Amino acid sequence: MLAMTGTIHAAGSIPGLGELCRGIRRTHEHLLLAVDQMLVFLPAVGTVLVTEKDRDVTVDVVADTHAELSTRVALVEAALRSTLPLSSLRLDWRKAGAIPVPFR
Repeated sequence: MLAMTGTIHAAGSIPGLGELCRGIRRTHEHLLLAVDQMLVFLPAVGTVLVTEKDRDVTVDVVADTHAELSTRVALVEAALRSTLPLSSLRLDWRKAGAIPVPFR
């Protein structure tokens, strides 16, 4: 299994990131794992892990192949933009060092 972690940046505005997380909770099925972490079901993507920690919001995506992972990353970006349509919403993706525990 492969994993990618995306760090979300929204117009330099911390309140914008909070609104993004509230929008995700309002519009998508989710399961709270902790105060700052939830599994979210995104149609066409599947389950992703969203974590709010120290003014950062990260999204973890897993897949079996590189092609599937690339597709899921693009679909996650589209889903987040539809939740909070910020023109300056940016995700910086990096390969995860390990599969996040909720996906194991």
